[in-house]
Amino acid sequence: MTEMERENGLARRPRHQMRREERSDNKMLPLRNILNLVFMLGAIAGVVTYYLGSARLGIIIVLVAMAVKMVECAIRMIVK
Repeated sequence: MTEMERENGLARRPRHQMRREERSDNKMLPLRNILNLVFMLGAIAGVVTYYLGSARLGIIIVLVAMAVKMVECAIRMIVK
């Protein structure tokens, strides 16, 4: 980049390095946060149940938690 380009204001950061503008109208964010919390608690409960209790029940709890996470991911992709 030349000095003249810098002086004329032609130099700018690439778009991928700019901060993403936060959308204040994102109405799904609280729902997504709740779904993420349910996923994390379910995953922890499933692993604890798997090791300390029934392996079959632990697997079922983890699978349900993964289904909740898939719903959250779908909401994230659809709403964008």
